[in-house]
Amino acid sequence: MNTHQNLAARMARWSAQHRKRAFWGWIAFVIVAFAIGNMVGSTPISDVDQWSGESHDAEAALDRAGLRPTSEVVFLQSDKLTVEDPEFRAAVADVARRLPQVSYVENVESPLDGGGSVSQDRHAALVDFEIAGDSVEARDRVDAVLAAVARMQSDHPNVNIEQFGGASANKAINQTIGDDLKSAGLLSIRVTPSSSSSPSAPWSPRACHCSSGSPR
Repeated sequence: MNTHQNLAARMARWSAQHRKRAFWGWIAFVIVAFAIGNMVGSTPISDVDQWSGESHDAEAALDRAGLRPTSEVVFLQSDKLTVEDPEFRAAVADVARRLPQVSYVENVESPLDGGGSVSQDRHAALVDFEIAGDSVEARDRVDAVLAAVARMQSDHPNVNIEQFGGASANKAINQTIGDDLKSAGLLSIRVTPSSSSSPSAPWSPRACHCSSGSPR
């Protein structure tokens, strides 16, 4: 116990005598730790790995058998056009034709062929499809599908075309969380020197949250 107290006292005394070194040394440590954390990143886990015991074994077996696909939909909507209009039908047909050309896309179902769904007012339709692989693989493979759907939207400007589903939602959520964490790391520095004017007073780190917003 005395050893820890003596070590803490020596560190405090050194910090008080070398305030600039202590301050900038701690800043450098925070920057290096933040950079290493960004380089290492995180390891995503499959939805199957969120289960344990017999439930995990059952989910893993279903996943291996291809009975746990990642479902996605392309949503087509227009305030003026309906599914009976040739322009709307052409957009639906184009989506159903081009989706299978994207790698790992399978089981495409179009409302023009008896699959998918059509809204009651006939102004919206869904084209269903699946992305092969587990949730982690689908998260990496969904980028190509999102890009293809964006090109379809450009080719059919009078129809709103968007993609929704498990993989695309996870992609957006993870991107938002990652951006927020990076912003928090840049805007928060947990170090300030002691305001004590006494030269012998120990310097101590205090939490200093720097925010770009207005002070509360």
